Amino acid sequence: MGFEKRIILSFALAAVASQVSFGQNSGGGKPMRSTMLAAKSLTSLDSAKVKYYFLSGLREKTLSNTNGAIRNFLLCLDLDPTNDGAYYELAMAYQALQQDDQALTAIDKAIQYNKEQVWYYQLKAQLQQQLSFFGKAADTYGMLTFLRPENEEFYFAQANALVFADKLDDALALYGKIEKEFGYSDELVLQRQRIYLKRGNLTEAGKEIEGLVKKNPDEVRYYLMAAELYESNNLTDKAYEKYQQALKIAPDNGFLHLALADYYKVKGNKAAVFEEVKKAFASDEIDLESKIRILYNNYVDTNEQNIKSEAITLSNILIDKYPADPKVYSIRGDFLYLLDKKKEACDLYKKALAVNKTNYPIWEQLARIQLSLNDFKATEATCTEALQYFPDKVLLYLFNGIAKSQNGNPTAAIEAYKSGLSYTQGNKDLTAQFYANMGDTYHAMGNYPESDKAYESSLALDYDNALVLNNYAYYLSLRGKDLVKAERMARRANQLEPNNISYEDTYGWVLYRLGRYQDARMWLEKALSNNVSKSATLVEHYGDILFKLGDRESALSYWKKAKEYGSKSELLERKINDQALHE
Repeated sequence: MGFEKRIILSFALAAVASQVSFGQNSGGGKPMRSTMLAAKSLTSLDSAKVKYYFLSGLREKTLSNTNGAIRNFLLCLDLDPTNDGAYYELAMAYQALQQDDQALTAIDKAIQYNKEQVWYYQLKAQLQQQLSFFGKAADTYGMLTFLRPENEEFYFAQANALVFADKLDDALALYGKIEKEFGYSDELVLQRQRIYLKRGNLTEAGKEIEGLVKKNPDEVRYYLMAAELYESNNLTDKAYEKYQQALKIAPDNGFLHLALADYYKVKGNKAAVFEEVKKAFASDEIDLESKIRILYNNYVDTNEQNIKSEAITLSNILIDKYPADPKVYSIRGDFLYLLDKKKEACDLYKKALAVNKTNYPIWEQLARIQLSLNDFKATEATCTEALQYFPDKVLLYLFNGIAKSQNGNPTAAIEAYKSGLSYTQGNKDLTAQFYANMGDTYHAMGNYPESDKAYESSLALDYDNALVLNNYAYYLSLRGKDLVKAERMARRANQLEPNNISYEDTYGWVLYRLGRYQDARMWLEKALSNNVSKSATLVEHYGDILFKLGDRESALSYWKKAKEYGSKSELLERKINDQALHE
């Protein structure tokens, strides 16, 4: 927040150099003075060459070949050393290369041979300021006011250069002359105020801005400028007085309320700050993008996922104010998501998409949240619709494949994964993820050769993916295939992510399948010590190991516990009923 004000003086430098260079009067309509130096007499052949080199220089300039342009202008000047237009173009070329010293030398030459051309002095003053020769720039602008006494901007530019040269008295005198010649203006007052502030003369600066307020009693920005002046000099009572005066003429002005919010923030009145921000958000003066920046900069810490309650209130104001803009719905959706209100966030994202379906990040975020909620039907519907608008977005295929697989349509899931693979475009991690998901899905289909093939493709790209290593090892152990390889992968998964009970269970089970029952028992007990989720599979596996180790009574106890934990395994029922191991 904060009220900003800038004063920008700009001058357009234009040149029709082909007119300047061939002896025509280009001084803006005034006749050339007797101070013009006589041009060198050229033969018709040399004259033709001068034109050729000059036009060639302009062509190279147009083609952005600055060095080529310089070369041609120098050839032109070798033949015609009094060609002011060539010196001017040469100066601009040097300036483009940031060779301001050489540019200044060239423009001085141009002025030497044509003392009437306004463009030349403008470029010279610009170069002098770039080189911090502010006093000399002021003199150059003085020449421009002599040539164009009717041009108010040249006087302001001269005064500005005097200020930078720290010739403040001269600048004030010049502002007095400007007021006498051109009359009172807001710009004039603001520039004089700047000088007084630079001198530390708050009294005179205050008089200037108060005069501006008096002459423009319906202009809110001057009240704000006056208040800012007083605030920056710890005159808070006078600042508050200006704010109150402004409220009488523009009670709904958004910038005024933001300024008041800043005022109350300094005072430490948080409640008042928020009230003023709410009023600013309801205003028309401040655009939506500015309001969004204020919201995120002051009420949201996305790094810590901390959303202040005020952010929700402000987001509601934005929705009421801009119901046709999808951004306001997605912003509120983001806030609700960070507050772990995922279902409500999804509703907001859907509203945003109802307004505009071409915002891809919203589609992706919606699908991602639906997936995290295990709402696979909604995820599939979202991805299917989103792919109509964004058929090249690879994550949509990944999410869609996961959803289709969970919805009991593994064949369609494989098709989604295959389609997505064509868009991974060398992204190894993403490609590996697709193959891993295909491995899971093919296994669920009972297509073990394709499952193994997909897992191998995934691990070839990323062998340190603990989840893939674990799943592949577990599925191999269930089939009793490549158990040595399975043991190596399961061990690696536990090295990568220690204390993961699922990985510990897998490793123990692979060891069990290898007949290493004591080692298997150790790993299963390790997993059981962290079994806060009461995994029925883990408990059943431990029972099987105990049975192999001859502890049938304890094995039966753990099988019964697995049933209590929700296992529906037919083999488990037989184990309990027969009090014997069935595999």
